[in-house]
Amino acid sequence: MRRLYSLVFLGVLTAACNNNSGVPLTAEQLALQNYLRLKLGVVFGANFANVTSLLPLLGDPEALAAAGGSFEPDDSPGAEPNTFLFNIPADTDGDGTNDATFSGSAKTSGDPFGVLGEGFTIDLDIMIVFADGGSFNAMLALRVGLGSLEVSGSGSFVDALEGFEATFSIDPAAPVVIRGDAEGDGNFCEADVEGDVNVEVMPTGSSTTGPAAFPPGALRAIYRALFGSPTIRVTNASFNDPEMGEQSLPDSTISTPPCGQQSIAQEWSGAWAYSFFCPPDETGDDMYSITVQGPNTLRVIVNGGELDYVANLDPTNQRRATGFFIDTDDGGTYREDFVWTLSADGAQWSQTSHYEYSSGPLAGTGGDCTATAVR
Repeated sequence: MRRLYSLVFLGVLTAACNNNSGVPLTAEQLALQNYLRLKLGVVFGANFANVTSLLPLLGDPEALAAAGGSFEPDDSPGAEPNTFLFNIPADTDGDGTNDATFSGSAKTSGDPFGVLGEGFTIDLDIMIVFADGGSFNAMLALRVGLGSLEVSGSGSFVDALEGFEATFSIDPAAPVVIRGDAEGDGNFCEADVEGDVNVEVMPTGSSTTGPAAFPPGALRAIYRALFGSPTIRVTNASFNDPEMGEQSLPDSTISTPPCGQQSIAQEWSGAWAYSFFCPPDETGDDMYSITVQGPNTLRVIVNGGELDYVANLDPTNQRRATGFFIDTDDGGTYREDFVWTLSADGAQWSQTSHYEYSSGPLAGTGGDCTATAVR
């Protein structure tokens, strides 16, 4: 059996496993890079959709109430005119199901229950608290354009489940522009988005108590979206390595996540009879118990508790789970990377994996394994 001793990959492994100086990335840096390219993009995409979904509801209180939300004048002493308090159901992971509520205050440039014409502005102070203890906070400035919405501001996202925190900012001089997607060829849910979002992400254990322009252990980059493009460019990326200083990364692209689709993560849940084969002659059978721990996270318990670890789903294809672990046997210490694929009917999943020994009698050698699991 193999026990998880190091970080599990967050999403699929990227092709860019070196920085521009040619130095291999550490496991922690790879985890940050994959988090930036996968889950963080889903979070921002879903919450941009939450913001845009607020606007048509403002002019229709009945529809807002029917959706389980509220948008009421702030009647507290000293409140400024056209200041409102709101609670809106939110789909925070883009799977089509409301799983939280975002609440806060809004300052508008006029009556929000009328026609929101060009030039109408809304200043939002938003908070979402997730069931796992994480949070999404943002202060955004929205301006209604001609058939579009301009968004700027800043905020933060704390992922208590995965152990990361991120900040983002959008320059008011170069706002993100969101247009309705009447033709069905937009890049974020029911919208078409263009603009740059500056992001910075780090493990929660790397946070500092005081201000830091670019904390050691952090990764920063720009998400760049173009109207009608199904991919988001990740550019100007760099790590702040605690020992080597700032190290740049090659540009990359990510596909925008599907929206409004029910999550299939629950199809992984259950008890599985697992059988593996590693040439030339290593075989074994185990019992796996899998539960859904988060929107894209699986908890795996093997043989009633002999092993207890995490696998991570690809947010753009939840029938694919990836990860790696480091373990030791008679041959020494080895690392094994795995990929799981769930069948279309959810009745079984398959595994391919590769292992390499880094120390011990078999150092420098490795091999490939396959496995299947059925309910």
